[in-house]
Amino acid sequence: MPKLIDMQGRVFGLLTVLSRDKTDSSRGVWICACKCGAKTSQHGYELRRGAIVSCGCRKRSVLGDSTRTHGMTGTKEYRAWFNMRARCKYETREDFARYGALGITVCAEWDASFAAFFKDMGLAPSTGHSMDRIDPAGNYCKENCRWADAITQANNKRRVKKATINGETHSIADWCRKLNLPHNTIAARVYDYGWSPEKALLTPVKKQTKR
Repeated sequence: MPKLIDMQGRVFGLLTVLSRDKTDSSRGVWICACKCGAKTSQHGYELRRGAIVSCGCRKRSVLGDSTRTHGMTGTKEYRAWFNMRARCKYETREDFARYGALGITVCAEWDASFAAFFKDMGLAPSTGHSMDRIDPAGNYCKENCRWADAITQANNKRRVKKATINGETHSIADWCRKLNLPHNTIAARVYDYGWSPEKALLTPVKKQTKR
């Protein structure tokens, strides 16, 4: 089995990793203690990329009364707005170093109001779309943001993992599409387990059988 990245003792926002959750068959799930006193199990990849920074208590405390009236809390659109602001404003976020620390900001209208953000962005076209900055070095604003599918967004990132197979070079996302491979599995092999992109793509993916 490939070596699992040891997360024990690491801190992500309000969460401190205690131990691996051995009840989860994926091996990449960790039990974390939140500063509020609660415990939660989270996937290591989600913690390292900054998608999870608390057991949920931070979201409840940061939102404020003005953001609780739109009825969209918990939707894809609301999560995109919340995470956009958090990664640019809160130094305790692990991904702050790639956003707020680099000077990337949220325009005043979007920072002050989810309603303004939703008016400009609208509904995501599908569950496979997420918010993407057209210029990855630019700020979050109406002119520089769009809903993009996973392939478009992956290819637009500043650091894109690429693989060369039989003299042909593509991003991991493009190879998964061309070879009909599950992107989440291949990404986990590369980012969680440290496999080379070529090994991750060429090693057969075992099919999961239902018990």
